[in-house]
Amino acid sequence: MLTDMVTCSVMILSQSQVLYFFLSLSQKKTKTKQKANQRRRRRSRKRRRKRKRKKR
Repeated sequence: MLTDMVTCSVMILSQSQVLYFFLSLSQKKTKTKQKANQRRRRRSRKRRRKRKRKKR
C-alpha cells in the first residue's frame, strides 16, 4: 500500500511540473514576441523621423 501511494504522489508531482514547464515556455514565447514587436516599432519610428528630415 505504501509503495502504491508513493508512486501515485510521484506521478502527480511529475504531471504538475510538466504543466508548469509548458506554461513557462508559452509565457517566454509571448514575452520574446512582445520584445521583438517593440524593437520593430522603435526602428520604424526612427526611419519615419529620418524620412521627414530628408523631405525637409
